[in-house]
Parts: sequence; structure tokens; C-alpha cells
Amino acid sequence: MKTIQFIARVNKGGTAVWLNNLILGLREEGIETLLVAGHISVGEIEAESFLELGGIRINSLGRSINPLLDFQAIIEFRNIIKCEFPDIVNTHTAKAGLIGKLVRLSLPRSKYKFKLIHTYHGHLLYGYFRPTFMKLIKFLERLLSNRVDLYIVPGQTVRDELVSENIGDRGKYRIIFPGVKDFDFPKKSDARKLLKISEDALVVGWLGRIVAVKNPNKVIEIAKKIPNAFFVIGGSGERDLEEYLQSIAPPNVIFAGWVEAQVLWASSDIALLTSINEAQPIALIEAGFASIPAVAENVGAVCEVIEDQKNGILVKSLEESILAVNRLLTDEELRLGMGKFARTMAGSKYSVSKFVSSHIECYKEISRPYLRT
Repeated sequence: MKTIQFIARVNKGGTAVWLNNLILGLREEGIETLLVAGHISVGEIEAESFLELGGIRINSLGRSINPLLDFQAIIEFRNIIKCEFPDIVNTHTAKAGLIGKLVRLSLPRSKYKFKLIHTYHGHLLYGYFRPTFMKLIKFLERLLSNRVDLYIVPGQTVRDELVSENIGDRGKYRIIFPGVKDFDFPKKSDARKLLKISEDALVVGWLGRIVAVKNPNKVIEIAKKIPNAFFVIGGSGERDLEEYLQSIAPPNVIFAGWVEAQVLWASSDIALLTSINEAQPIALIEAGFASIPAVAENVGAVCEVIEDQKNGILVKSLEESILAVNRLLTDEELRLGMGKFARTMAGSKYSVSKFVSSHIECYKEISRPYLRT
């Protein structure tokens, strides 16, 4: 079996972790797997895994919409398919998904028999674009859904929201939870030394791309109301937004850049998620491995990662976020108890071996009539 994993760009974040663990796992099982991607945008950092995995670059492809370059990217990806003759093409995120569908439409099935799978690592149904453009995206997703043989989603909530918009038949969806590797976490004291935080401080961690849909502004607002704790923002993204946040942040906010996840979570007492739209956030799963409870916005499939009052607290407003963070900071017994449950849940639900084997099952399910051995 040969697979191609195709994505618009491999920027640092949860999707890059997903792809890295998937490709390494498939290769360990003897499945030839290629990574094909475009280039990152200004202000983003490319994940080291692109080069480490031997990624094939499509230079005309990127996150931004550019009709001329995007048409060229379609031609380039089409040529890769014609050269490699894969059994499975697994596209990731919206733009690569659209290109994959158009390429599938343009190639004769009699000669190019690959099956097309699209993985939604979330969706663009809200929180990203203006309503008019969003209608166009939904129209294209519905129109081309018959070109997709199978959809993979990271949770039931994402599936249900997509099906409610008539994007693909419900029977085409398969749920695969993210596969996240357990870290060798440093000691809390060592991690805090790296971040220049005192050992006895109370620390709230936030990790992700600094972009509007992640709503990092909310971290600043919470930090202003809880001056006795440090709020560490790990990650980077849109330069203008990052500079604005730094200009309005109180002294108890630390901008750590793309700090290693194991360092951030080892130094933290609470994980914070403020997104407007999310699937199953890998950052919170990583925090769970560190026995860190979360205060998380109840959007998308976050409720499938955080069970309210068990491994964290789900919130729906700024006021609820402030109360929840304060509650966990002041109640050590509750915080440690939720952290213990978070560790147990992360280990049982998000194993990499199960994640990889679930993908292989999906690939075999739709490929049996002609699959090469």
C-alpha cells in the first residue's frame, strides 16, 4: 500500500503533530507514505517534521488564496499523483481538501484508482471567514463531496456539525481520536527555570497559534483579573496580533514563543484554552499527560477532550473563565484530583498505536477491491 498525506502547509501546531505521528506510524507498519505540502505563511514557523519526514514541496501552494498559484498547485499535485500512483490520498485541512477533490475529478478512475480520504482537523463553519465567503466554502464542500470516499474526523461533534450542513453522507464519516505521544516531562523546577518563573508561583499555560480564531485576547483579559498568577502564552502566529497583545498585556503575562510543549506543561498548574472554534485540541491532551487540568471554552469537540468537572472545567464566557481559573488555583486538592483524571484519560483514549491502526483500518476498508500487497 502507498499513501500520500497532503496538506497546504506544515506549520507548527496540532495538525503537524497529527501528521508526524501518523506518517511515522504508517512507515513502521511497512506502508509507504509520502508527505506533500506547500509553504508556510509570513509569521508562521514550519514544523521540523516536514524536512525530517522527507516532505515534497509544492512551491506554488500556501495558505493564502491566489487563483493563479492555486491553479498551478493543482497541476503540480496532479503530476505527483500521476508519477506516484498511490492507493490512498489523504488530504488534510480545507485548501488541500479542495485541491485533492479537483485532482480526483480531473483524473480518469480507470487508470488512477486511488481512493480519496479527507481529514477534518476541525472545520471552517464558523470563526474564520465572513458569512458570504463561508457560504461559498459550504457550497463547494457539498458539491464535491461525492469525490470523497471517506471522511476522517477527530470527534463526534465535528462530524455532527458537518453532517448538519449536508457535507457528505453520515455513513462516510469515521471518528479517529488524535494519537499523542507521552512526553518525558522535566521537573517542574527545571521547566520553570527555563521560563524564568519562580518555583512557588501559580502558573496558567496557553499553547497554540496566535491567530484570531484561537482568541488569545481572552488570556490577557483573564490575566488582568487574576494578578496573583502568571499566564504563559506559548506559540506564535500573526505578527500584528502578537505585537498588539504584548502592548496591552499586564506584567503577569509571559510570551514564551514556540516553547516545547513538555516544558510549558511541566511548568504549569492549569491549561487554558480560549478558542472560538476547535476540534480536539492536542495541546490539552498533552497537558493531560502532564497531569494538568484545563479550563476550556466549550466549543466544537472540546467537550470530548475535557469532561466537565472531571479533568477540567468547560466555560462559555469571560466571567466563567475567570471563576474557573480562580477556583482551580485556590483549591489544590481539586486541581490535583482533576489532573490525575486528565492523566488517566490521556493515556487510555489517545494512544498513538490505536490512532495509527484506526487509519490503516480505514485505508483497507475502502481499498480492498484492488489493493496492492
